[in-house]
Amino acid sequence: MHLRSRLRTVGLLVFAMMFHASLAQATSLRTANIVDLIDQAESIVVAEVLEIEDGFDSMNLPYTDITIDVLDDLTGNRTGVRIIRQFGLQEPKQMPDGRTALSMTPAAFPMFVTDEKVILFLYRQSPMNGMQTTVGLNQGKFTVDARGNVINAVDNTNLFHHVAAQTERMPEAAQKLVAVRGGEINENAFVNFVRNAVEERWVEEGVLHHAH
Repeated sequence: MHLRSRLRTVGLLVFAMMFHASLAQATSLRTANIVDLIDQAESIVVAEVLEIEDGFDSMNLPYTDITIDVLDDLTGNRTGVRIIRQFGLQEPKQMPDGRTALSMTPAAFPMFVTDEKVILFLYRQSPMNGMQTTVGLNQGKFTVDARGNVINAVDNTNLFHHVAAQTERMPEAAQKLVAVRGGEINENAFVNFVRNAVEERWVEEGVLHHAH
């Protein structure tokens, strides 16, 4: 291998190590509640997962492309097909030189399944490489089950924990959700809650905020 290629490979490894370390630190410091999810999301969508494909980009960084059909955009009107490019591979991949790439998607990241219906609180895409994931990582991806309930990877634990609300400014259905302490939540109730929060600026105006 040429010196330039070796240096490039080492640089990418260092980048990946720093990336993983920062993620581990971020996820260990704090869990994400509904205030964090709404406040930090650039886009909140209800979507169906159409296709999942992984590989390496032009910088040799491992990625997984999740193609989704946006059924409802709670932060705008960008419905239709879009691709979320997330860091890491879905599974070990055999390389042309015979080696096996083990650059898997980090454990704290959300995992996707074709044909599942999801509600995603998405960070803005990285301006450097176009990669993107959900706020709070696997906490910001909710799966809709066959009974019409939504749940994230941590069973909605802490979703409304340490949350304070001016409930008198909320619809009755939203007031009931604020009291939830984990477990499945009805999809329509959850979507309506988030839609109201976004349209009426509950977080910005302090209707929904972190409890002290």
